Order: sequence, then structure tokens, then C-alpha cells
Amino acid sequence: MKKILVFILMLCLFIPFAACSKNDSTGTDTPDTSSKKPTPTVKIAFNVVKGQSTVYRIVYNEKLVSQSAYLNLQDAFMNVYSTRVFPEPDSRNDAIETEILIGNTNRAESAELLKSLSQDEYGIKLINQKIVINAHTDHGIKTGVAEFISKYMNSDNKELGIPEGLNIKNKISSEFAFFGGGWTFTKYSASNDVNIPYQIHMPKKLDSAKKYPVLLFMHGLGSVGSDGKHISKPDLTLITNLTTDYAEEIIIIAPQHPSGQNWIFHPSFYGSGIFPMDKMTPSKYFDAAMELLDAACTGLPIDTGRIYGYGNSMGATAIMYQAMKKPDLFAALIPVVGGCDPNEAASLKNVPIWLFHGDKDTTTNHLGSQGLYDNLIALGAKNAKLTIYPGAGHNCADRVGNTPQLIPWLLTQKR
Repeated sequence: MKKILVFILMLCLFIPFAACSKNDSTGTDTPDTSSKKPTPTVKIAFNVVKGQSTVYRIVYNEKLVSQSAYLNLQDAFMNVYSTRVFPEPDSRNDAIETEILIGNTNRAESAELLKSLSQDEYGIKLINQKIVINAHTDHGIKTGVAEFISKYMNSDNKELGIPEGLNIKNKISSEFAFFGGGWTFTKYSASNDVNIPYQIHMPKKLDSAKKYPVLLFMHGLGSVGSDGKHISKPDLTLITNLTTDYAEEIIIIAPQHPSGQNWIFHPSFYGSGIFPMDKMTPSKYFDAAMELLDAACTGLPIDTGRIYGYGNSMGATAIMYQAMKKPDLFAALIPVVGGCDPNEAASLKNVPIWLFHGDKDTTTNHLGSQGLYDNLIALGAKNAKLTIYPGAGHNCADRVGNTPQLIPWLLTQKR
């Protein structure tokens, strides 16, 4: 009996002591943090396995000026996570949940984000579990991709931690300081690591409240280099006449190819004037030149409904290639002695175009220009022109610039 009483007494002493042990030295209860939840995140690129694909895929807009935006993201997946992600055009597959959308794709999420952005903004947003990166210009899209890579692709973590409410909206920084009137020779640093030389001609009395048309001039093979002299060739009378008589009415951008290559690679560039589109490959300098134009449209008071393309020889091929890829880009084209794919005429049906060629051109045969014009007329194009110079060879740019009504025709075109 005594043993039982001793046990009960010890038990009574132990219970209060045990209760006190739950309190701190001041007698207050220790806060319970077990119910607190961390900031919710969506884990992207989960189940990453070295050398294999993630469940996410990159989907891009096929009409992007250059491939560098989505290729940079692809490279980041490989460099940071050793993970293969193959970019796919938005027309190739049906939408799935695990997508990273680059540019204004045909997915509803891309349109939703773009609608919320002003012309000088880019956005990164999580919509329906898709990562959406978009802007009104390719320069803005590339800026958004670069920020996404910098901010979220951490080499210390095998997963991407994306905030549940991800919604970034930033101004696109201008690549252009204020240029004085007349010509300025400088270089543009493109996102594909190309520093492309270019000349830019600005009105002396630039009105920032006004929108100006812009002429993109793409030179021929004889003007490659890094000296800026590609706009001062004696036969470029169109450029001379524009800067003499219309200097206050238009901005001119003239990139210069720094190496002895073509803007657009083609296996049978010389001699033939018919270049199938599926055989043409844009060079990195061409991509840089198109990015330069895009950046100028963002950073300068340019009317994007009045972007004009003028090209000579390989430069003519370049502007026609780009117009066929992006029919909504140019308000008018002036291709001089260029090669093209006449079978792609349908893409240029609604683009005003004035083609020029010599019928004795042995460098780039005039049959490409003739074929394109004939197909445009057959399709019902209402603003297609062709001037063939009898007996003229490859060098006829001087005659083009002095064509009556060419500049007035050009400056009245708008999308």
C-alpha cells in the first residue's frame, strides 16, 4: 500500500513539471509555426534528367524576325541544366499545359499578355500554368527572354522556381541615344553577339511628337566592310536624292555587312535569279540587321506602318526574303537586281513593290524579278511594278534612283 501511495505522490509531482516544460523561461508559450506555409511556387522543369528533355517545351511565333530569342532560351536549358528542349513553331502542335510561349503565338495566353502591354513594354507572366513572354517588337521579346534567363535559370538549382503570381511588365530600354541631324556611323550590338556597323540618317529638326517613315537600305556584295562607306557609292542616287530633297521627312537605316559573305546564304547565288525559299538561310548578320530595324522602331519616333525596304543585289534578295517571311512588315519594297522565289508571290500580293533589273544581268538573272512580277499580276496584285532596262547588266542602281515618280510613289505607301 505504501508503495502505491508513493507512486501516486510522484505522479502528482511530475505532471505539473511536464506542463511547465512546454513554456519558455518567461512562462509564455512557444509560438507554433508548423501551420505557416511558404510562398507558393510552380516548379518548372521538374524531373530534370541530364541529357534528356524537360516536360516543358518552347513554343515560338514563326513570324519572329530572328531565331535568337528562342534559341537563347534553348541554349540556357542546355548550359544551365544539361537539358534538351527543342523549340517548336506554334502551328506544329496542339497546345499543352507545359509550354513556354515566346512572342505573339497563336495561343490565347500570348494574345492576353500582349493586350496588356504598351508599344514600349515587354511582359513575362504565368497564365494557365504557361510561362508567357511577349512584346509588340522582337527587340522587346528578346529583352524579356534575357530577363527570364537571368532571373530564373539558376545553375545552383535543378528546377526553376516560378512565383505563382508571376507578372513582370517593364519598359524596353532604347538602344539609341539621340542622334543629331544627318548621317551618324555607329554599331549595333545584337542579341546574337554580332556587332553590326550601320549608318543612320536623321532629320535635323526631329520632332519627337511626330512619327517618321523609315527606309531600310540593304547593300550589295561590293559594299561589305566596316567603314561606313556603303551609303556613299556613286551609283546610290536614290539615297542621295532622299537625303537631299527629303531629309526632314524620313529616317534612313543602312546596316553594313562586315564580312565577305551574303546576307542570305544560297547554294546557287550567282548566275541564277530564282532562289527557292527552302534553300535560303539567313546569316547572323542578316538577323542582326533585322534586329537593328526592330530596335529602331522601338527607340525612335518611327511610323511602323511606313517601313520601306530598298535593297541592291544581295540586299534586294534580303528584303524580299524578309518580306516573304513577314508580309506585314514592309509598306513598300524597291528590290534592285535581286534574286527571289517567284513561287512565293502570294505572300507579297498586298505589298507595294517596284522591281528593277537589267536584262543582260549575268550575276543575278532577271528571270527571278520577271517571274515574281508575272505571278503577282496573275494573283491580282494592284501595286506591283517592274522596270527592265534593255541591255543593262548588274549595275543599274544609278538609273533606279533617277526614276521619275519613284520617291513620291514610295512615300505615299502605308500599311
